[in-house]
Amino acid sequence: MRFLLVLAALWALAACGGPSRPQDASEQAQVPLDPLLLKHYTKTLRQYTDTLLLCNSPLPADWDKAVRQFDALKPFKAFDDDPRLIDEFRRGSANARQDLGRRGVILSAMAVFDEKYDKRRWDDARGMLTAAGEPGQVLLLKTLFGMLLNGQRSDVWVHVRYQIVEAGPFALETAGGLAERLAQDCPADMPIFRGDDLTQVIQVLIGFGDGGRPTLDALAKHSKSNVRRCVARAIGEAADGTAAPILIRLFSQDPEWTVRTAAAQAAERMASARDLVGPALVARITKEVDRLVLRVVFVAIGQLHYDEAVPVLVAALEHPSRELAEAAMTALYHITGEKFTRRELWDDWYSRIYPLWKLKKDEAVPELIKVLETAKPDTADSAMRALREITGEKWVRPEQWMRWHAEQYPLWKL
Repeated sequence: MRFLLVLAALWALAACGGPSRPQDASEQAQVPLDPLLLKHYTKTLRQYTDTLLLCNSPLPADWDKAVRQFDALKPFKAFDDDPRLIDEFRRGSANARQDLGRRGVILSAMAVFDEKYDKRRWDDARGMLTAAGEPGQVLLLKTLFGMLLNGQRSDVWVHVRYQIVEAGPFALETAGGLAERLAQDCPADMPIFRGDDLTQVIQVLIGFGDGGRPTLDALAKHSKSNVRRCVARAIGEAADGTAAPILIRLFSQDPEWTVRTAAAQAAERMASARDLVGPALVARITKEVDRLVLRVVFVAIGQLHYDEAVPVLVAALEHPSRELAEAAMTALYHITGEKFTRRELWDDWYSRIYPLWKLKKDEAVPELIKVLETAKPDTADSAMRALREITGEKWVRPEQWMRWHAEQYPLWKL
């Protein structure tokens, strides 16, 4: 029941872009008002919360003050059955007073999430709301998911997602249901569709690890390409290597070029899974038929700094498309640090320097020195860069390196 209450409220919020009110009294039973709606009454809500907290006082004088303030604040309420509890409290019910005090604690904790991020305070507030039972848990998730859906708190989204994951199984159930509802409402054909809400909720599912994997995998196989694009984008933004197999499937097998593009763009952020994603991107070079997707694949390989792709990228410099050849050249620059702008320079580097560059070990030093003796200026610069990286020396002229090799290298090697 709790899951359905939260999901219904969040779905209404996502659908209309703002707070919503249930249609009838049966829907309102035990459901707190939407946190975004409460924020419109910040001053009144603060007064109302202070009044609820008075109910926790051991002093009867504070209880009398609370009654007077409840009367002054009418008809404001935070929970739908507050008026009934206030009437019972007015007639002397200790149980009603304690329940109202507990609700004051809930609202006080909820207000923390509207303040500047403070991990300790946010953790404490989450703990208080979780310990408050069903009303607190419902309000916690409505607050946190609402912050993801309304787009007004993007500066703390990463912290919001963490708090949702820490909220436990109920939050996982809610995230899965909300993702499925957002996917259901996602347009089937809209190339520019971004799906920020769905992307954020999918990142929450990724944060749950194995718990969120079944729903994530199902969304990655969704019939709507826009949903699959959101999955790719979410995996990239989460930069979670455990979801790399799903991403590889999307840029390798998906029939829609828009999905493959989104997945390849996301792949460039998967450094934690470089050894898995890198080979899959390289394999895609000879199979991809769409030039835009292929260009993104080149970019992703470069951003990943996947060294093993160098031979394939050098071969790609001969591609008939100038744009793709330049993309391959840029990827080579990111991987190697070389800044050649002509293919023949890359060819020379590849034949003379690459075997040594690939070693990146001490035994490459003598061979690099030999290259300096006969190399053209551009190739000599590459050899000296490799020598600097290996040895830590800062020489910038070939004759300096040759002198160093003759006089100091034997001792350096020891």
